[in-house]
Amino acid sequence: MTRGGADEETATIAAVTPRPPATLYGTPRLRRQMAFWLPPVIAAEGFVLYVEALLLKAGPYAGVDLYRIGGLGLISALPAAAFIGLFMLVGAFFVTLAQRRHRRALLLSELVAITICLHGAAALVERHPRFPTAWLIGGFVDYIGRTGEALPGFDARFSWPGFFAAAAFVTRALGVEDLGPILTWTPLVSNLLYLVPLLLLLRVMRADPRAKWLAALLFVVAQWVGQDYFSPQGLTYLLYLAFAAIVVAWFARLTGGRRGQRMTPGELEPAPVPARERVLLLALLVAVFVTATVSHQITPFMMLGALTGLILVRRTTLSLALPFLLGVIVVAWVSYAATPFWSGHLDTLFGGIGRLGRTLAESTGGRIAGSSPEHVTVLRIRLGICAAVALLAFAGLVRRLRRRVLDRTALVLMCVPAIAVALQSYGGEIGLRVYLFALPGACLLAAYAFFPGTPGAAPRAGRPRRNPVAVGLALACVSALTLAFFVARYGNEKFELVTDDEAAALEFIYANDLPSARVAVLSPVAGEEAASIPIRSRDIELVDYRPFQAPRDPSQIAPLVERLRELGPNSYLLTTRSQEAYLELAHGYAPTWGRDIRAVLSASPELAVAFENRDAAIYTMRRPPPGPVPPPPDNSVTTPTTRWTPYGLTALALLVLVLGAIEVRRVLARPVRRRVVVLAAVLFAAAIAVVVERFLTIGGLL
Repeated sequence: MTRGGADEETATIAAVTPRPPATLYGTPRLRRQMAFWLPPVIAAEGFVLYVEALLLKAGPYAGVDLYRIGGLGLISALPAAAFIGLFMLVGAFFVTLAQRRHRRALLLSELVAITICLHGAAALVERHPRFPTAWLIGGFVDYIGRTGEALPGFDARFSWPGFFAAAAFVTRALGVEDLGPILTWTPLVSNLLYLVPLLLLLRVMRADPRAKWLAALLFVVAQWVGQDYFSPQGLTYLLYLAFAAIVVAWFARLTGGRRGQRMTPGELEPAPVPARERVLLLALLVAVFVTATVSHQITPFMMLGALTGLILVRRTTLSLALPFLLGVIVVAWVSYAATPFWSGHLDTLFGGIGRLGRTLAESTGGRIAGSSPEHVTVLRIRLGICAAVALLAFAGLVRRLRRRVLDRTALVLMCVPAIAVALQSYGGEIGLRVYLFALPGACLLAAYAFFPGTPGAAPRAGRPRRNPVAVGLALACVSALTLAFFVARYGNEKFELVTDDEAAALEFIYANDLPSARVAVLSPVAGEEAASIPIRSRDIELVDYRPFQAPRDPSQIAPLVERLRELGPNSYLLTTRSQEAYLELAHGYAPTWGRDIRAVLSASPELAVAFENRDAAIYTMRRPPPGPVPPPPDNSVTTPTTRWTPYGLTALALLVLVLGAIEVRRVLARPVRRRVVVLAAVLFAAAIAVVVERFLTIGGLL
């Protein structure tokens, strides 16, 4: 048989022989289609399952009882289907991350969906806003909207009224009368907005794309601090991220591509920006800083620290003239505009300097002492998340250094906020703020613990570029942090949850607060503000809340009755479910304490029940003391001054102009004359001399 005949015979046999059926993964095309569609389908199903589980089984539409929330918070009331859906969503994110094709749109969609599930859980489940402090901020906005002025004598935060004034203007202009929906959804909206500058900052890092997306996801699951509610801190944290992103993205120093460089920089070379655009970006930086300065006490110093650190490690083209300019702005505001805050109270402003051990104790162990076992678990999980992020960041730093990559930007963003611990205790919350501001840099370094490579780097011998072990470890880590997030973020939900009955009790007070009212609230320590009652959401100038120490023995109410009598006519004693839960979980009161003290108060012959429902009770004196209703408290203050103040203001204004001109000329690559620098030094000395004179004179030290 010839060769041609054999070939024809083989072709004939192949044509008549039936082919075996293709298996599920038998064809490359089908495998590609599965790889393309599987992640978005799983993500969509997981997201729908999560939302349905919350709305149908634990949401306001079904009226399901949320009183099942225990000492571990919201996690004890959520159905299992919610967690199944959430982990499907997280798994889909990592399936997408592990694919060789970089699918930015899908990763962003999954990241947004995970953010909604985590940070929007309370908004989906509860009828009223969380965080009593958010209700208080709403009261500040309401007051400025009604009167057009701040009230610095009422609260120190009114010395930084920028956020309150802006919110009052916008809500009044839009005709918004009920701030409830805004307060409810602000935490979720804030966290979605945080992703914008965060992703911009991550974009300029010299890193594997998987590391950048993982860093963004770690930021979402580790951001449990809860400072994202309707507040100056929530807004200024967004401004802080935007400030850092602008500095890193558009004012980065050209560092790459040099021969003989021992370490590769952790940032990419920035694209050239025209000089005029750089001037506009510089003006934007100053505007962002000024907005933060007039709105919040801490954020401007965090911005200053990050900017100065990036300048010192030579990761930005900006000069030290800009930190001087911004420092002058914040010093001017504190010295001249926030005088009611520090006048006669310099210890409040500077008393925390150098007290590192005390500040750390207040931020960590001080919160654990006296708490119930369940609440101790919540606090320890919070500390555990902080420790886990720190350990992962250290591991990521080591792995990058082994690859001879030095991430100065990430180190500055992570380490600089820790300086604040040695400056102020901030009511025992400075540790939370340090963790919050250090989180972007820490999450970036933590992602390098799993994916330390850089774009274009050759894989190690014997290892593929796509390492499934690293993806699996990252998935396990994020899954654990996701569960811990629900305990850390919503662990206080038993006393942060506001029910319809509690809101109704507060409405009763507002309906009876003319010409004024005094409300006694139960507190663990005499004189300490009630921590979990959503008070002062309206009429802050009419209702005077007085904290009374709650007796450990609920039968010992005589001191409460006597104090209530001393308050005069139109005075009330308020107790709520949330405050009773706070005393139980955070201060070790008996689980039945709230029920017992209500029974004793209701049975007292000297008290009358003015209002009562399941979650709140309001008592008043059965025989009010004679006399007129006391007038509302006088919260007006006078702003003291000194004879040198006009000269100091003039010097500060001129100094701001000179420093601004110096930085603009540097951005335009134009020389700065020595006489201008000398003039700035003279003006700086004069301005600081007047600032010191005001602190000494008005502060009562002279």
